[in-house]
Amino acid sequence: MQFFNVFSICLLLLVFSDATHSKFLCDDKSRPTAKLGVCLREIRNKDHYDVVLRRKLTGKKFLLTDAEPEGKGFTCAFRTIRRDRIPLRGYCCNLPHDVLIRTMTAQSVKKLCYPHDRKHEKSKGSGGYSSMFHKAPKS
Repeated sequence: MQFFNVFSICLLLLVFSDATHSKFLCDDKSRPTAKLGVCLREIRNKDHYDVVLRRKLTGKKFLLTDAEPEGKGFTCAFRTIRRDRIPLRGYCCNLPHDVLIRTMTAQSVKKLCYPHDRKHEKSKGSGGYSSMFHKAPKS
């Protein structure tokens, strides 16, 4: 019985890790110019004190890095920002390739990017957006 419990936990972890690190395509016809896969996460308080980051974070909401190309798509499986093990969300953006970490406002992300899994979310029309934008802006 204990072996079965351990096996079940390992199976769940495997399924979860595959879902979070899957390949995604940037082929949404509503945004034909958004062809660059990026990985992003929200800026945390700790990031404001990071001297290595060297990015202006005031007024920004997200940190972005280019996604890893994988076949015809992209993946965020092995991408990190500042070696944090925080899960990164995959987005497709109308941005040039950049080896540096970018910062963006929520409005810029909504204008230039779309989440790679948007088709699974409730439709908001062309240019739909993720639930992470529903938070009230900080004053």
